[in-house]
Amino acid sequence: MTICKRNSDITEDPAIKNKKNKFKALNILMAGVIFCSMILYIANPFSFYIAPVLLFFNHVVLPLLFEHHISTGKSKKALVIVRSAVIVLFASLYVVPIICIGFNNTKLLYSTKKRIFSSEKCSDFPDKLPENCNDYIFRTEPQALAQDYRPCAFLAFHSDTDTMKQMENDISAKGGVVSDYSLSLEEFVEERFSYKSEIEKEHIGTPEKYMYSYLEQKGLPIYVHSWLERNTLNIDMENAVIYKNKGCLFNYETGLVVFWT
Repeated sequence: MTICKRNSDITEDPAIKNKKNKFKALNILMAGVIFCSMILYIANPFSFYIAPVLLFFNHVVLPLLFEHHISTGKSKKALVIVRSAVIVLFASLYVVPIICIGFNNTKLLYSTKKRIFSSEKCSDFPDKLPENCNDYIFRTEPQALAQDYRPCAFLAFHSDTDTMKQMENDISAKGGVVSDYSLSLEEFVEERFSYKSEIEKEHIGTPEKYMYSYLEQKGLPIYVHSWLERNTLNIDMENAVIYKNKGCLFNYETGLVVFWT
């Protein structure tokens, strides 16, 4: 006589059950990490796009393949491939931000950093670096969870006059317009404090003290000048050619080229 056992009487293999529990715990842990990454938007659009794909493979495709492999013993190769893909995606979720935030002086990663940050926002930046490119700095500051913050990028290097003229011609061809502010630094300071008495003017200080305001009048944002100052690049800036609508400047006196977003 055949005795039929109820499903509740059938016990699952402890080894398989233990493996499933570990797999479930790992899935929960990865889901938490991925969710936090999406909420914080820790790097840039790349991380935001990678996270949903990673969630799909890790919480839909991988469990289905795992169950199929446990029950039939098949699909092992597909399981290994998907697991490898999940590991690569999970690593890229953090490697991409690291590349974006770091490697400011690594020329080989210029194109990669530009694509990660946003090729659209950096559309006026050079497609590739010139051969004569010294003191290279490319800082990309991606999106952050702050109300008064905007992502920005700064590119600066020194080059020769011919290269700078060629790059300036390219900017002009794209519709770049040079600032038409014609006053010199001394004239700017004199005009700004013309209403003050002679005694008050004695305490004004040197014209260089007002370089921030002067360059802002010519089209250079203060936050860009602050970044240049922190990197000791704000030298002899009075005669710099500034394209405000394209976010770039060419200082032929020092050979400095700067792009910003």
